[in-house]
Amino acid sequence: RRQGDKARLLTEYRGLLPQCLTFWYHMYGTGVGTLRVYAQSSGIRPRKIGNDLFTQSGNKGDKWKVAHVTLPRAIRAQVCGYLAGMK
Repeated sequence: RRQGDKARLLTEYRGLLPQCLTFWYHMYGTGVGTLRVYAQSSGIRPRKIGNDLFTQSGNKGDKWKVAHVTLPRAIRAQVCGYLAGMK
């Protein structure tokens, strides 16, 4: 790892009704940055839909934690998980 490294996970979903996304995360150490989960439209020019669905920053201890977020209704969209490290 290098200072300023970033990781991104992207997956598509379709739903006329709200859906739930469950995921586990581990943020331990002094160099942990911010984890953001948000929805964006699909296509050539994706754009963010609404506010962040989940945000955590900094050291959360040496343990795995679970998060549950409700995905917005969308005919076709993407869920993005984005982690920007500080160290």
